Amino acid sequence: AVRHTSARAHCTSSRPDAMALVVAGSYERFVFGYRVDGLPSSSSSSSSARESGAAAAAVNHAFTLDAHLTQCKSVAARGGFIASGGADDLVRVYHHNPDGALADLGTLAGHEGTVQCMELHGPSSSTEPTRLVTGGQDGTIIVWSVNAWDALKTLKAHRGGVQNVSVHKSGAVALSSGADGCVAMWDMKRGRVAHKTKLKVKPELLSFTPSGTKYYACAQSRTTITSAETGAVCGVFDAPSRVMCATMAGSDALAVLGLEGGDVVGYDTRAPPTKHALRITKAHPTRVKGVVVPYDDHDAGVAMGGPAGGATSLVTASSEGVVRLWDLRVAGKGGGAASARDIDEPVAEAEGGGRFTCLAVMPCALPRAVADVLSAERDARASDPAERAARRGEEKQRKLEKARAKAAMRPARPPPVKAKRPSAAGETADG
Repeated sequence: AVRHTSARAHCTSSRPDAMALVVAGSYERFVFGYRVDGLPSSSSSSSSARESGAAAAAVNHAFTLDAHLTQCKSVAARGGFIASGGADDLVRVYHHNPDGALADLGTLAGHEGTVQCMELHGPSSSTEPTRLVTGGQDGTIIVWSVNAWDALKTLKAHRGGVQNVSVHKSGAVALSSGADGCVAMWDMKRGRVAHKTKLKVKPELLSFTPSGTKYYACAQSRTTITSAETGAVCGVFDAPSRVMCATMAGSDALAVLGLEGGDVVGYDTRAPPTKHALRITKAHPTRVKGVVVPYDDHDAGVAMGGPAGGATSLVTASSEGVVRLWDLRVAGKGGGAASARDIDEPVAEAEGGGRFTCLAVMPCALPRAVADVLSAERDARASDPAERAARRGEEKQRKLEKARAKAAMRPARPPPVKAKRPSAAGETADG
């Protein structure tokens, strides 16, 4: 695979209007990218944003990648990197620059079954990810190094396949669940199971909460929040129908669930389990396949101020190929006592995608620390006369090689044929 440093060298300028990038996998093997513009901040209300002339909210198609031989089952995005896993047993990795340029970093082959889940992880939000963790139908979890793309560890995790994997923000531990109905806590430094328990109902979704002190598991229509330290159940929430996707971003207080019937509901985890913090009736006509919270700054994180004091925006996607952006501030806010209201219409949407299977999100901009390093490297190269001369020489050599290749492809011309002059005898005979 191509190293990341060479791929991102094509980064030239950022797009100030493109705030977040949503990545969606599809049944049709393609990976789609959408720019989300005009995200609200935590300090502005929906009405004040319109009066101040802020950029209008929009969701625009950015790219389509022919990533897999068959359906794409999982995607991850962080710090400029995009990864996707497919039913072809392969992992594809890319780098997305702020100017919209994409670099194909290669293909990772290690699983012997569908790559069903994945997560990119780094030491902090302001740096690049250092690890890619993937789980497959073959029952293994593979830890890959970012940049070198070597398989550092292969863990035998679950019989029947790994369905979910979530890395703690410290990177020291990770959670996984599988077709065997078990939830495993992994010691990532030693590469072995620290604790494993079998649940009565097989979890279909599993993830750490933003704080890392708890984790949530979804099985059918029930969502259970559990302490990661003690194993005590902190809350149980029963949705109106089967939970297809879920997210908790920025705060442990708000859990947002996408449902089989097309609805989206949110629960304040501090309030009674029967009380909705938000509700979007028929967010999509068919099942909701992905919910993510968009954000535009790696360091600042998610803009807060929505229902239950949680996120202000939400992006949803469904199997009919539509991506929608919702302003959650119209659903009521102010903590657990806020009354839930239906959200009627999205603020923006994009149509024409595939039958989506999974969703991920990251800011369009690179992490600030990474952007500062790249800027310093460009300034150093621009101020060095020897570097400028070397670049001019390289450019001249490339042009020369291109001209030679073009000349080599040109068909050779046959030598000219000289016309023969008629003989004197012939002239006499004709006369």
